[in-house]
Formats: sequence, C-alpha cells, structure tokens
Amino acid sequence: GVDGGGWRRRQLTGVCWVVTMYDSYGDGWNNAVYTITDSKGEVQATGTLEGGSSGMDELCGLAIGCYTISVSEGEYPSEVSWEI
Repeated sequence: GVDGGGWRRRQLTGVCWVVTMYDSYGDGWNNAVYTITDSKGEVQATGTLEGGSSGMDELCGLAIGCYTISVSEGEYPSEVSWEI
C-alpha cells in the first residue's frame, strides 16, 4: 500500500483489479481522490472513500497495459492509504 497522496506506476494484466482504500481516522478520505490514467495520459477511473475506515472499488474492463494511479492529498493526507 501507499500512504498519503502520491503516485505509482503499475502494469495491469488481469481482467479486474481492486483498489482498496483506507482511512486511519475512519471518516473517509476528506476530498482525496484517486485517478488512474493510461499510458496516453487519459483518465480511465477515479474514486474516493466517501466515509468509514476502508472501502474497495472494483475496476474491470481496463485494457492490458501500463497505468499510473495518483492520489490527491485531500484535507488529511496522513490518514489516507491504498493498495491495488
């Protein structure tokens, strides 16, 4: 997983992937948003943790290739973490 805002690049090779989002305080991501872009820089998915301490988004139908996921800081970046 990754703590706080930031980005990672990963090659996705499966049919579906899950973005698991965590918030250490338990009140959601407070305006932090993840954005997944393809190698052309086109946004393929976005999401956030609306509330609670964890949540998952299932992403299906992405073409095999390299993607970048970035997570904005929101109001409390030290509370935010995620994994794929």
